[in-house]
Amino acid sequence: MTPKPKILIVDDDDRFRTILEKTLSAEGYEIKTVANGEEALELVAREHFNLILIDLIMPRKDGFQTIESLMENNPEISLIAMSGGRNGSQSYLRVAGKIAACRTLAKPFNREALLEAIRSATGG
Repeated sequence: MTPKPKILIVDDDDRFRTILEKTLSAEGYEIKTVANGEEALELVAREHFNLILIDLIMPRKDGFQTIESLMENNPEISLIAMSGGRNGSQSYLRVAGKIAACRTLAKPFNREALLEAIRSATGG
């Protein structure tokens, strides 16, 4: 049996990050979480991830800056960009989809949409 992908969740919303972590852990995924892009880049420098779920609008280092840095050093990592609840979130997702994200999710999204996006992004 092939192991489930290792996923990094990058989101500044503690509650949302915890919900994603619990949902995906229950599905058998190995999950790590961080609250911003700076922490994500530090962790990716030390650990391998198959997939990164990344919020686009965050303080300190936003999702776009983080995606740019990730693609420079780890072009093989699959990314799912997430955004919502703010004006312009759909245009942010369109841009993310054009620059690097293999999938995008508009918040709020349901469990099935999340799992489908992950299966699509990881080939399984």
